[in-house]
Amino acid sequence: MKLTKYLVKFEKNNSLLLLNSATVSPILIEKGKKYILDLLKNVNQIKDKKLLDFLSYHKIIVEDDDREDYRIKTVNAGCVNKRSGVSFYLLLSQGCNLGCVYCYNGEKTYGVSKKLMMKEEVAYKGIDKIARSLASGKELTIVFLGGEPLLNWGLAKKVIIYCEQKIKKEFPKLEIKYHLTSNLSLLPSDLIEWAKKYHITFLCDIDGDRKIHNLTRPYKNGNGSYDKITANIKKLIKAGIKIALRSTVTSYNMNSIKKISKHHKDIGASNSAFVAVNAITSDEDILPKSFLPDPDVVSNGLRELAESNIWDKKNIFPLNEYLERIRRRERNMWCCGAPLGNTPVLDVNGDIYACLYLVGMKKYRLGNIFSEAEYPKKEVVAMMMDVINIDNSEECKNCKLRYLCGGGCPVGRLIIKGNPKADEEIIKYTKDITCKVNKAMIEEALWHYAKKIKEKPCSIKR
Repeated sequence: MKLTKYLVKFEKNNSLLLLNSATVSPILIEKGKKYILDLLKNVNQIKDKKLLDFLSYHKIIVEDDDREDYRIKTVNAGCVNKRSGVSFYLLLSQGCNLGCVYCYNGEKTYGVSKKLMMKEEVAYKGIDKIARSLASGKELTIVFLGGEPLLNWGLAKKVIIYCEQKIKKEFPKLEIKYHLTSNLSLLPSDLIEWAKKYHITFLCDIDGDRKIHNLTRPYKNGNGSYDKITANIKKLIKAGIKIALRSTVTSYNMNSIKKISKHHKDIGASNSAFVAVNAITSDEDILPKSFLPDPDVVSNGLRELAESNIWDKKNIFPLNEYLERIRRRERNMWCCGAPLGNTPVLDVNGDIYACLYLVGMKKYRLGNIFSEAEYPKKEVVAMMMDVINIDNSEECKNCKLRYLCGGGCPVGRLIIKGNPKADEEIIKYTKDITCKVNKAMIEEALWHYAKKIKEKPCSIKR
């Protein structure tokens, strides 16, 4: 017998978690940690048949001639290979009324100062194209995005009516949902009515308490936006509408993740999410390095939040994403389905991009709904898939968690690719913020899942 080459060990206090990362069946040892660790140094000394069978069942130890050529399942949360549904992002407005210090919407690519608004014909044509590409019985989520989408709320309502009266009639088995990502500094008089009637879900950013939020997400004139936004959020929640809150993590708030998450809950949020700021804008310019958080601080802050009792773990992002992957025992060569058309983004000109963070970067343009027959462009998809394939990553090839992680969100790797402005410090930040956060969340998810699986924890007494 021998130890699996995919062995992963985590220790916490007196407990030990063992995992074969290629089979994703963790075991929790709450007593006898030192005894087991000593036995694993030479598995041939294990005489207890029950223990041998137990470790063999979980593939912690395998036969000497086992090559362990386990097939890698290339599905991530059910959406990386042939998709079961699509989230279609409409940039209703490429302008915004806030002046967030870390905004990724570049002037050249988004034309923010021009306050560009999407027109009906663009939205309808895009929806038609995406709806036709989905098989019957699948799910289409229309995501209203910007800039600030509520600056073009009139079009959002027209899109909903168009979907309800035309698309649903043409594709009766296609389930259509609506989502709004907004700063919620605006509250149209009929927003609550429409949200309740059409079950619109919401995501809004609150970066911290009043002081922090006003520092990072002020109005364009420099005035604070916190009071107006939180007042509008509370009006929506009082009306029975669920609001998920997100914080963009920067150097300004990286030390307050647990506190911010509790603040989200106190406001009345349904979920609490944390996403580290991207170092590069859509214009492919570098943000001031002083904005970038320390990856170690961010990952430790998320660990503290995961181990707290503020939220049920399924309501914390990105922890909940890994909980779901581990529950399904998924292993992934690709962590993201964006290149395959899971999250297409339509801009005001009718151009389609794979991801909202790639809008305006011409090398990632997948096509145009009016002028090009080929969508998506095969060469663009192939290039993106090559970048995000975890087996192509030299940095990840020796990591035993790589197929649980899949490399994490690939946006950092994609936006840095070929960018001469990205120096070693920016490249290191982009790598570390993804890698360290992912490893922390995978470990926390494994500890949680190991306690929930049907098998009782192994308790060994010497």
